[in-house]
Amino acid sequence: MKDRKLNEAESLDLIATMIRQTRDRLTENNGRHFLVMGYTTVAVSLAVWLGLTRTGDHRWNWLWFAILLVWLGYSSANGWFRAARGTRTYVDRAIGCVWGTLGAASFIVTLLALFRPIPILFVIVLLMGAGSMMTGLLLRFHPLTGTGVFALLLSPFCVLLRGPETILLFAAIFAVMMIVPGHLLSCRFRRSKKA
Repeated sequence: MKDRKLNEAESLDLIATMIRQTRDRLTENNGRHFLVMGYTTVAVSLAVWLGLTRTGDHRWNWLWFAILLVWLGYSSANGWFRAARGTRTYVDRAIGCVWGTLGAASFIVTLLALFRPIPILFVIVLLMGAGSMMTGLLLRFHPLTGTGVFALLLSPFCVLLRGPETILLFAAIFAVMMIVPGHLLSCRFRRSKKA
């Protein structure tokens, strides 16, 4: 097929179509990603809290690694580690870089916490809140930006509280930061598909 120059209207139409397709794909995928991570983190948090409060055995903390296992399984099953289907835009790559970097940082901090006492829940909420806020800004999705700010503002309370109650606060923050916008993103995607 012979290449031809697009006029101004065709160029703008092509750009608008690509932006709309990217936003739809990101909205669908991020809704699912946020829901998987949100529900997994809340469930694991509650299991660790129950185990610690009922038995006093700190080995229940090893259950936190279930979040990593669920994410790796989910990512593998959904092609996260394979090349993306279709065209990847700058926003696709930017969001991937944000979460890849923050995920690696979270993993390193978690490993460090095995050897040194650090306020791990505070650090994780801070990192994930920043990721949620950046993703919301990139997608121009204000509820996600807002829940990221919410997490950042509440993160110091994960240091100020003492004992297992900190885990309940951590779970509540993740529910608001990940589950609520995950459902909103999914609803937004379904509405855009109907239109």
